[in-house]
Amino acid sequence: MDYTSVILQSNKYNKIVDELDSDKLCHAYLIKSADQDYLKQFCFCVAAKIVNSNLNSIQKNIHPDVFISEKLDADGVNSLAESLYISPYQSDKKVYVLLNAENINEVSQNKLLKSLEEPPKNVVFLLACNSTNKILSTVKSRTKLIELDNLSNDQILDILVSNGSDKNLAQIAVCNCGGNSTLAKKFTSDNFLNLYNICLDMLENVKSSRDCLLFVNLLDSKTIDKSELLDLVMILMRDCLVIISGNPSLVQNSHQLDRLKLISSSFTPLAASNIISICLKLKEDLFFNANGVQVIDKLVMRIAEEKFKCKK
Repeated sequence: MDYTSVILQSNKYNKIVDELDSDKLCHAYLIKSADQDYLKQFCFCVAAKIVNSNLNSIQKNIHPDVFISEKLDADGVNSLAESLYISPYQSDKKVYVLLNAENINEVSQNKLLKSLEEPPKNVVFLLACNSTNKILSTVKSRTKLIELDNLSNDQILDILVSNGSDKNLAQIAVCNCGGNSTLAKKFTSDNFLNLYNICLDMLENVKSSRDCLLFVNLLDSKTIDKSELLDLVMILMRDCLVIISGNPSLVQNSHQLDRLKLISSSFTPLAASNIISICLKLKEDLFFNANGVQVIDKLVMRIAEEKFKCKK
């Protein structure tokens, strides 16, 4: 997806540009965002500006003064260090874009420290990460942290539609991506739309053990991401909680407001909260390699149980 116009208008990008123009550019930036695709293109746009080149040459990784790594290991750090003092070919600066910095192991991060501590004046590092939790404190202390703002729903919708997504499907994706355009793009697939509709049907119609079996069978598919399923159920139940509390204007899936009102009528606030809690627990189970079918069984049965309790 093309984020160029959004990036060039963003405060974080223009702050770095101002530092470049005033000759106050830092030697190393740690740029953080959970939005993987946006983060990557943001770094490419910054690199293009620093070396005064067009974005296309950076994206194709053919600019001689921009080094791009998506998986840096110890050998890669050694090669990087050896290249630092080679003069730029086309620009007066060299840029090292280290993507997925949170995945660089501790040994390699420690090796990278010397390069971050004493780089040549014409070298700039851009370390991109989804999270800073695995970044060593010594690395953090030698970089300037830039936390990118989430894109607005309108911005993500415009980007999706301009890149060829169906507008109605794009609206559903935007409602459920939490400001993450990378997820939104994933959610414009037919598989996600199918999962979305199954989740709504399940929350509305599961009541008996026969219903449970039906939805377990529907969800027991290799094409269905179990973690994505749990996230979607939590989002929809959050909307139900908002409706139950009397604030329908805060519903994310507003295009499904009437249906969500019907679904929410089957749950008490406690029941809806319990379903969200079980989803969080099941996501933890998945992280530790729980059986996917068992996860679906537990989810569907718990929804039926909570609905049954609400009838008493």
